Amino acid sequence: AYIADYSGSGAIYQCEVDSKKGALISCKDTHADHINTPSALYVNESETRAFIVNYGGNSVTQCTVNPQTGKFSQCSNTGAKGLEVPTSMKIFPSFSIDWGYGTGL
Repeated sequence: AYIADYSGSGAIYQCEVDSKKGALISCKDTHADHINTPSALYVNESETRAFIVNYGGNSVTQCTVNPQTGKFSQCSNTGAKGLEVPTSMKIFPSFSIDWGYGTGL
């Protein structure tokens, strides 16, 4: 599981899922850079690419993900234009996500 920490450290964390307890454990910073107040993210099914919505930067960052370690690298701005305090993202067709600010997801 990946978590965008909007109001805390401003980092992206990768956590293990304890299926017995339904808890997220052993959360570690992915070391994503070029992010500013992340509010949502998408990681593809093979865990090789991530897109991070930056509420504070009015931008979207794309990163390469190491599927073995969960570390993010080669992060850069996607060049999305016209964003104003973005808070969610949908990617079609194979996966969609809509996390609005304040939903607790």
